[in-house]
Amino acid sequence: MFKFVFKRILMVIPTFIAITLITFALVHFIPGDPV
Repeated sequence: MFKFVFKRILMVIPTFIAITLITFALVHFIPGDPV
């Protein structure tokens, strides 16, 4: 059970970082006010 949870966390962290970076890039590189 612990290995399963650990693997899930290891998969979620890079996904979360990628989503954060994409959102950050969209907000900063698209002209106009972020809504």
